[in-house]
Amino acid sequence: MKTKLFYIFVSIMYLGCEHSTQEAVNLPIFVKGTNTPQILLGDNTAITLERADLAFGPLYLCAGVNAGDLCDVARLEWPDSVVINTLNSQAQEVGELQGVTGLVLSWMYDLGISSQLTRNEPFILSAAQELDGYSLVIEGKALVSDIELPFTVSMGLKQSDDTELGVPIIRKSLSDPFQKEVNLNDQNLTIQFDPSTWMQKLDFSQYIKHENCSEGSLELLCNGTQELHCAHGEKISERNCSDLGQVCISEQGCVDQLIIKENSEAYRSIRNSVISGIRPKFTWNQD
Repeated sequence: MKTKLFYIFVSIMYLGCEHSTQEAVNLPIFVKGTNTPQILLGDNTAITLERADLAFGPLYLCAGVNAGDLCDVARLEWPDSVVINTLNSQAQEVGELQGVTGLVLSWMYDLGISSQLTRNEPFILSAAQELDGYSLVIEGKALVSDIELPFTVSMGLKQSDDTELGVPIIRKSLSDPFQKEVNLNDQNLTIQFDPSTWMQKLDFSQYIKHENCSEGSLELLCNGTQELHCAHGEKISERNCSDLGQVCISEQGCVDQLIIKENSEAYRSIRNSVISGIRPKFTWNQD
């Protein structure tokens, strides 16, 4: 009797395994950016990006609809990282997704900086090292009220003590459509980033002012490209920043460029757009 029950058990296990058989798969992964000659904001500020380098990876594709803690074992993964010139729409192969065939319903990835439960400090991957420890470096010019404003921003994007350590920082939300039955006919996966989506909520008007010395005004003002020094409400000196090849930024005076600093409104706008805004495009190519 025991022998008969044993064979029945083995048969059931065999049929179950056969039904759920998965095959090993290695899929080339490509990344690319988007041509963005000019970005026009709602207030008619025109932005020209000259650099938009993103440290991307590692990437994990999960069977569950929610990436994160529920994706302890990824169905497919690419554990590496690479710097993407997101202004270049030419696809570049960066490695292989490794894993098994089957349904994937979510994804998650880091941006060159990976938080670990076993380390106090996040792990800086090679792509972020290439960007001096940052995840994203953007340089460009904004035309604000006919004044050209050069700007730059560098940011490290990682989990913090206030978020969720040990899990990639960017994950598919429930509202993001994503479903793929990975099979052996799949040739590669291409992921495309559009840097223009990170800039849409910026407000550069706060940096270009048209002010004059008056009672109670600051000692340093900008009137367009003119830098004004005030005392007791009267102008005591001025200079034209354009003559120096510079720009006049509110509360800073003549400078070479605007450096968007951490904790500023502009910095938070870009950060939120990268982490929580419009997602990159995933495209599967088959035979």
